[in-house]
Amino acid sequence: MYIIGVKDFKRMTPQHHKSLIKMDAPNSPYINTIRLNKTIQILPVTDLFEMTDEGQPYVQYTVFVRNSDWAEPIE
Repeated sequence: MYIIGVKDFKRMTPQHHKSLIKMDAPNSPYINTIRLNKTIQILPVTDLFEMTDEGQPYVQYTVFVRNSDWAEPIE
């Protein structure tokens, strides 16, 4: 799935860093928008997931890990 608005995080975070973003801050740009509430199904292998309350903060914080290595199984 592709989350509409995820490129916002790419623009505002440095490469190869972990960022903690407060989503329900008073000056948050996501308060009255569908950004981060809507997904696009790229491959038809999962159900469409859409949060319908525009501008409602579904989470308080988001951890965004940019340019991380691929996850590998624990040996």
